[in-house]
Amino acid sequence: MDRSFLGRTFCSTNSTGSFSCATGDCGTGKVECSGYGLSIPSTLAEFALDGATGKDSYDVSVVAGYNLPMQIVPLDDKTCSSTGCVMDLKVTCPFELRVTTTNTSLVACMNACQKLKLPEYCCTGDYSSPDKCKPSLYSQNFKSVSQALIATSTTIAPSSHAQVNLTMPSPFALRRL
Repeated sequence: MDRSFLGRTFCSTNSTGSFSCATGDCGTGKVECSGYGLSIPSTLAEFALDGATGKDSYDVSVVAGYNLPMQIVPLDDKTCSSTGCVMDLKVTCPFELRVTTTNTSLVACMNACQKLKLPEYCCTGDYSSPDKCKPSLYSQNFKSVSQALIATSTTIAPSSHAQVNLTMPSPFALRRL
């Protein structure tokens, strides 16, 4: 069973009762997302429970962009390690990837593929193989600021007793994809 969670920021309900968030919004106008997919840019916590090998895996990813610090911390299990980043990566976001509100407050950072839509950043076309798709200055920026937070960092745990705590700063909220 695979589950993904992303954080929501700057959520409110307008005078007609429609719910929305600056980041992590699913476009339903309601708190519940009812199966609607990924809202970008959003920091993503991913869980694969009882996978094909009988193990659980989890990671924090910025593959869909970045909107808030997030960390997964195993509870009472010395064989598993924490993953994620508690630093605010928006502060190092390149100007061209920034997402701002109408009053120009920085709320998120898109990834280069989302914003620039070029094959070398999206690993498509001539760049679709691992030997051609190399880390960009943009992805290296995220990695250098928070070494633990990379899309491929997955921690494996035995599925029988894995318990984790997903943490992020208040007053943010989570929504399940």
